[in-house]
Amino acid sequence: MTPCALCAAPAQTLIDFGPQPICNRFPKARGAAEEYYPLVLGQCGACGLLQLLDPPPPAVLKPRVDW
Repeated sequence: MTPCALCAAPAQTLIDFGPQPICNRFPKARGAAEEYYPLVLGQCGACGLLQLLDPPPPAVLKPRVDW
């Protein structure tokens, strides 16, 4: 089991959405491979916090383009 991000107690999987692309990571060329990351929602049994059990690194979430 994954430890809770808040209290470190075991967190249980609620819903596994499977691998998902990051919404702001547009492919640089047509047909280029996309990056996929697991999207698993879990809840801590002790404190009740809802959380992503395996979040992507913060650098991946930062947009490549300065809008």
